Amino acid sequence: MTIQNYNLNIHYSSPDDVWLLLGNLYKEMPFWFGETPPTWRDDEGHRIEVSVEPSGLQFYSELPDEE
Repeated sequence: MTIQNYNLNIHYSSPDDVWLLLGNLYKEMPFWFGETPPTWRDDEGHRIEVSVEPSGLQFYSELPDEE
């Protein structure tokens, strides 16, 4: 497993409708696990978490190297 971090330029001060849209999108994605923090994971230990940081939307993942 490799730890990876990615940042999207979606500022924390974005309007509420942006966050509502993202929240709804998250819930439709495969392997949705929960909201605090937004997390996706499966039975094989793959995991992605999202947080809102001053620099933007931060994605943290633990995935096999080939993914």
